[in-house]
Amino acid sequence: AMALPLLLATLSLAAAAPQSTRGPATELPHFEDVKAPATPRSIPTAEPADRRPGDPVRVVAPAHRRPLASRSAAHGIDRVHVDRPGEREVWARGRTYKASFGPGGAQYIPFLGSDAPRNHPVRFELVSVRAGGEALALEAPRTRVDGQTVTLDRGAVSERYLLALESVEQTFVLHAPVAGALELRVATDTDLAYDPSGSMPRFGCDLGGVRMSDAFAVDARGARTALSTAHDGSGYTISVPAAVVARAAFPLTIDPIVSTFAVDTSPVRHGRPRASVLELTGDGLVVYEEQFSSTDSDVFASRVDVAGNVQPFGYIDMTADRWWSPGVAAALAFDVLLVAAAVDAGSGTDGAIMGRTYDGASASLGAPFRIDSAGFPGPKSHVSVGGDPFDRFLVTWQRTAAPGDGDVHARVVLQDGSLVGTSNIVLDNSTANHRSPQCSSHGGLILFNTSRWAVVAERSVAGVSTIEAAEILWTGDVAQPFFQVGAFPQPLIEPRVSAPLEAIGPKRFMVTASRVYPGDIDTQAFVIEDGAVLESDNLSLDQYDGPSFLDDEETLCVESNGERFVAVWRDHRGSVDRTVATTLLFLDGSILATENALLGAGVIATDADVAVLPTTDGLDAGDGLIVWEDFTAFPTPDIRAAIHDDVSTTLGSLFCDPTANTTGVAGRTLLTGSGVAGDPLTLHAVRLPAFRAALFVCSRTTGLAVPPMSDGPLCLGGDIGRFGIVMDSGPSGEASLAIDTAALPQPSALVAAVAGETWHFQAWHRDFGPGGVQRSNFTSGALLTFD
Repeated sequence: AMALPLLLATLSLAAAAPQSTRGPATELPHFEDVKAPATPRSIPTAEPADRRPGDPVRVVAPAHRRPLASRSAAHGIDRVHVDRPGEREVWARGRTYKASFGPGGAQYIPFLGSDAPRNHPVRFELVSVRAGGEALALEAPRTRVDGQTVTLDRGAVSERYLLALESVEQTFVLHAPVAGALELRVATDTDLAYDPSGSMPRFGCDLGGVRMSDAFAVDARGARTALSTAHDGSGYTISVPAAVVARAAFPLTIDPIVSTFAVDTSPVRHGRPRASVLELTGDGLVVYEEQFSSTDSDVFASRVDVAGNVQPFGYIDMTADRWWSPGVAAALAFDVLLVAAAVDAGSGTDGAIMGRTYDGASASLGAPFRIDSAGFPGPKSHVSVGGDPFDRFLVTWQRTAAPGDGDVHARVVLQDGSLVGTSNIVLDNSTANHRSPQCSSHGGLILFNTSRWAVVAERSVAGVSTIEAAEILWTGDVAQPFFQVGAFPQPLIEPRVSAPLEAIGPKRFMVTASRVYPGDIDTQAFVIEDGAVLESDNLSLDQYDGPSFLDDEETLCVESNGERFVAVWRDHRGSVDRTVATTLLFLDGSILATENALLGAGVIATDADVAVLPTTDGLDAGDGLIVWEDFTAFPTPDIRAAIHDDVSTTLGSLFCDPTANTTGVAGRTLLTGSGVAGDPLTLHAVRLPAFRAALFVCSRTTGLAVPPMSDGPLCLGGDIGRFGIVMDSGPSGEASLAIDTAALPQPSALVAAVAGETWHFQAWHRDFGPGGVQRSNFTSGALLTFD
């Protein structure tokens, strides 16, 4: 099933249309809110509190599940209403539109205000689908409804419409493999004027209209490809290159990765959004600047639940002092957040680092307190906060000692607001110019005293910019002073750092930075561990087919859910803008990009942050709450957010709910390779206990049994084959094995994988229970249908 989504949403130019203030404006994937003003604008349950070092702390999250749509207190319509008044016709009512679906296709009627003299529907009809130049047979539409999805079945192709509060996603699904380039033609009929200008074409009048997004293709592996869409006044044509069709995995399924909504669109200048999540409730807190005047900024906060529902909380500060450059993180065992910010009397003045705690249970703020020591005068900026599974935070910031001389200082703060140590942690106090520091959002699970934060900064000497990183233990001791991460002929700027990848053992962090070539900017990624760089990769060369390699790809943020990374970056050249979230794995010493989710075409994101949401089951690695400053609304940028549903599994699919091992997390089996029968395939077991024996097994069928002395289930059945090589998980708790798919082990012989055949893989590993009792366990399973 080839998924080719196109999004429709109401564009309102009149004051009569509802204006979002503080509160959500839920949208579906790959679309931004396109409301415009009247004049054009420019572009857990945890261990007891007395347990701290040395013992693992397992934070257990409740079983949340996010619904498809978000609630809003700003308007009476808080869900999409669907009705079927006749056997062959379906009507839907969202907050900003009506829509109908039936034998004549679909029509979208934008809400242009209660005073609009009449409706202005836009009708859509799929008139042809061609593969390799040959037309596919299209049957008369048969309509069916499943929740908030309406399907028009056309035989070889289905039209699916995903209904959201303020937009409709139109998707075409091909049910069987085809050969050659694809071309889909959709006819449109409306009395609204066609306007091809801007990043997205629109049909409109003086009251508003309808704007349509770019299209993309998604295959069964989750590979996403931006597509060419040619618009004209009578319709549009979506083209899928033959190469994309040839490498696509069939059947293909719809994969709506991102659900986008507004956090704050009030007419005030906003900036620097930061987010953190409390595991016990699953709620996140988004904090951001709100500029009152050129010398007075406040910090505002909104709560966001796991469904994307936004509830304004209030001001962290609204005094006449300038509170700016905020950061936020969680001390999970105490359900407490710390919000820290630079505070001064106006731009360029001496300042301080101030903080306030936020109690998740009572939703109350503590009194403001000073974090930095007074003995280091100078302006403060670039505040960043890292959390902890237990009881503390790391706050980092830039201190400007003199023009062209930036230093990096830090302080450990306990959950009650008390400070660790007698003065600042000085990571740099030299005459070199260290700028834009950031620390990781947390330091990893507490086990064997390895919990630590990573800190990155840009270092400029004689006009040459490089990236440096340091590591600070939970005690406040500096485990690794600043060391150089990247050295290239081109400058590296705007560093970002993730939380650690591994649950135990050496902590692996991903660092991203913008690599500035003459006339081009790329995103460079590094994986660091214990003061060394393990791998480096230019992500801009690995992205989906849409951007040119000459586009500017600027890094915005990077985060880890403990198993994989997600990097958010902005792709732009000229008037074309995209904001993308890329899922990345670090396997066998290589950085592997496995999925790209488009947050929005035309979105101008200038700053962003990611917070990991609570996991919902053993196979869920933790989705992300992405927040960003949307400069599309210049000169008063909005704060927007998205739930990033991270379903990346490299090849195949995960199955079988595993049991946590002694690291506090469950192991997982992942697959990499081409997926073609007869080609090599690599099996990866990750998140295992360190230095334990491991081996892989395989079968054509599934089962469920818990062998003696095992803490988790074997999820294979029938004839089970064992790969004979016993591996060691090493210090990072990983084991990888390259296999020959023409010789898969079975009890009586080696057999070859056949195209269309499904095989299941799982890893067994040693473990030790309480008191050193020898045990064993299994990872999750991975299944693959070979091409």
